[in-house]
Amino acid sequence: MNIHFAMRKTLWASLASILISSGLLAEDPLRSQLEQVSSLKDFKPAVNDFRIYYIGDSITRHGTNSEILARLQWDHAAGMAASSEDKDYAHLVAKRIGQMLPEKKVKLFFGPGGNAVSAMKGIETAKTFQPALVVVQLGEHVPSKSFGDNYDESPGKIASDYGALLDAVKALPSSPMIICTGSWNPIPGVRKYAGRSAQIDEIQHSVCQQKGVAFVSVEKYALDPLCSGTGNSGGVKCHPNDAGHAGYAKEIFAAFEKLTKEGAAKVGDVVFEKPFNKDDMTWSPQQADWAKFIPDGHGGYYAEITANGQGEAGAIGNRDVFGNIDKSKSSTFLLNANLSTAFE
Repeated sequence: MNIHFAMRKTLWASLASILISSGLLAEDPLRSQLEQVSSLKDFKPAVNDFRIYYIGDSITRHGTNSEILARLQWDHAAGMAASSEDKDYAHLVAKRIGQMLPEKKVKLFFGPGGNAVSAMKGIETAKTFQPALVVVQLGEHVPSKSFGDNYDESPGKIASDYGALLDAVKALPSSPMIICTGSWNPIPGVRKYAGRSAQIDEIQHSVCQQKGVAFVSVEKYALDPLCSGTGNSGGVKCHPNDAGHAGYAKEIFAAFEKLTKEGAAKVGDVVFEKPFNKDDMTWSPQQADWAKFIPDGHGGYYAEITANGQGEAGAIGNRDVFGNIDKSKSSTFLLNANLSTAFE
């Protein structure tokens, strides 16, 4: 066995033992999850929506009830251990996006999660929700002896399950942007993840690279003692506090900004293509069966319309021809967010 790896495993085991004895890892606290999956009741997509679908565990959303209150002294629904809902990373990210896109109404949906396999149960719902952005926060619930499980999930199985989830998200009809976070493990007194946490982070990062999906690490926040330790029980204290959630939000929003810039439309790009329904808009030719909307490089757009196989072009400029769909006044805009709902 590699001596360095053996030392890392020994160090990890010792640290885990310390955490468990101190109560910070008692009862697998990072796996305490009272899910509060959102509902699609009364959901109606609107053209000025910016919809975010969250896949996560207790760090993303944890509810409460009498049993949770007694066991963990956790008394509100939010990303654990944020002091309030508006301080958790999910709502901080939504707030930042809302500030960036003031013409949009940001809507959040919390899907099933916990692990990649369980998260697959929400894919059909995600199709209906039609998100512009999907955030995947997973890794803490991977079976590991370090956290009291009877076995370590194999690296191949971790990668396979995680990859299958990302493939399913990438295949959503709304073609959302996707941002994944690394795992959270507040190990005291160390500067880098070791053992199982490092392995899970490396696997998830590698899968994201293979799938062309954005990945952000939260390791530096997890290992910063100022970013956890808040709460009235060990089960809550090991989660990111307000500072920790702010760290998540900072990394996710930075990735979002980068994706936005990378995805900005250029002159000649086809930003939307879908069967044309004459009942959806009043525009000649009424018999058009396809429409492509393309930025003209001057703050407007033009359309290539195919009618019975004959191509025609029509100027759109900055006119609000789809109600609220065209709120961007420059050729830089979020592809899916602005145009993916044009024909709903």
